[in-house]
Amino acid sequence: AKAYWDVNFKGTRNIINACLKYEVSRFVYCSTIGVVSSVKNPPADETAPYSPGDVYQESKCAAEKEVLRYVRDKKLPASVVRPCAIYGPGDLRLLKMFRMIAHKKLYMIGSGNALYHMVYIKDLVSGFILASEKKEAIGEVFIIGGERYTTLNELFQIIADEFDVKLPKIHLPLIPVEILSAIIEYIYKPFGKKPL
Repeated sequence: AKAYWDVNFKGTRNIINACLKYEVSRFVYCSTIGVVSSVKNPPADETAPYSPGDVYQESKCAAEKEVLRYVRDKKLPASVVRPCAIYGPGDLRLLKMFRMIAHKKLYMIGSGNALYHMVYIKDLVSGFILASEKKEAIGEVFIIGGERYTTLNELFQIIADEFDVKLPKIHLPLIPVEILSAIIEYIYKPFGKKPL
């Protein structure tokens, strides 16, 4: 948790102070869509109230607020970009999920109706470039995502269709899985290992 605050908040503050000191012409802060993780009527837009869901998101939220405070109080020429879930070539973060779906070993936790909004890396880069070039972007926050969002059920089905496999019909209940996950994490922690 401390590392998140050291990097995301203190590190960002160091960068924005350096931007002011060296009169940088533009700064684009990379936040996360997670700063508005609890949205009553998804999908979120840029006016959704802050509602970070974990320590990482809290640290990004604090940094985002700091950037916007510097824009307001010190005329920092900055914008904030909140990427949705990023995907693209070379990204291995979703590989485990793809493999589990391909081998029919992935079970949905909860209803599967939660919305999942992704953005292709090239589209995200284009968004960053626009935010860095357009004068109107200074002081603004931008959520950058793909043209459409899906439910987790739909996303998993798209992947399963590509592998030509059927998804398991079992949906595991959310609360017991969360409790079990917390217990497993607690057990693994003294050994310095991460749960599977």
